[in-house]
Amino acid sequence: MTKVTAQLTNFRMSPQKVRLVTRTVRGKSAAEAISVLQFDVRAAAAPLRKLLQSAVANAQHNHQISQDRLTIEDITVSSGPVLKRWMPRAQGRATQILKRTATIRVTLVAPEDVAAPAQKASTKKAARATKKAAVKITKKKTVTRKAK
Repeated sequence: MTKVTAQLTNFRMSPQKVRLVTRTVRGKSAAEAISVLQFDVRAAAAPLRKLLQSAVANAQHNHQISQDRLTIEDITVSSGPVLKRWMPRAQGRATQILKRTATIRVTLVAPEDVAAPAQKASTKKAARATKKAAVKITKKKTVTRKAK
């Protein structure tokens, strides 16, 4: 299964604010997500769209996968390094200001790669059902043997 990833590190915005934008595009096709982010007014939308376009370009260049076949499998936003600054306050005191950064990772996958695990799960269910049926049959045989 071929996965295509791209990441943005040390993005100077709070991870909480970035997660609000990533929730709107998680699980969508790459083309649809880019168009959604293009018209999103939040500040995190433009860099996220740029990151998504980079992941699509990676897929086209490295794996010859077209943009139409790609879907977003996973977007993770984690916290990066925190810049600590001081703000002067009354009576000679100072309070700390935390300037947070975010790390964003996007994973794209082709549709047939997404459908493959679902097919495996259905074959596992079928195997379990046949195994249960075989156990029932063997139990019936052993019961009849004991009765004789």
